[in-house]
Amino acid sequence: GDTETCPWNQAVVASTCAHITGLATQAAAADAKRQICQLASRELGAKPEDIDIKNGIVFVKGQPQKSIPFANITAKTDGIGIWPTIVGSAAKNVPLTPLARMYMAHFVKVE
Repeated sequence: GDTETCPWNQAVVASTCAHITGLATQAAAADAKRQICQLASRELGAKPEDIDIKNGIVFVKGQPQKSIPFANITAKTDGIGIWPTIVGSAAKNVPLTPLARMYMAHFVKVE
């Protein structure tokens, strides 16, 4: 990883920041995608596991005509009660060695 582009904290040593927080960030993104697919499945009449996202379009795998723009999904998750706000969350267990001990949180707002 590139430690010059990762947030600094007291425990950042070599590539531990990129490795440890990168894995958690990747898992949180997968959790957010799972939630988006769950919500889109209601609109598209398909199982959540049959939904995918590519190039700003949420669609049913193998049926590209059954699709909806990503923006249409996120517009309904504005926190006023139509659909819940999408918050990807994850924690990764790593070995508790002196080089791996660190605590960090990342937040991303997608509009």
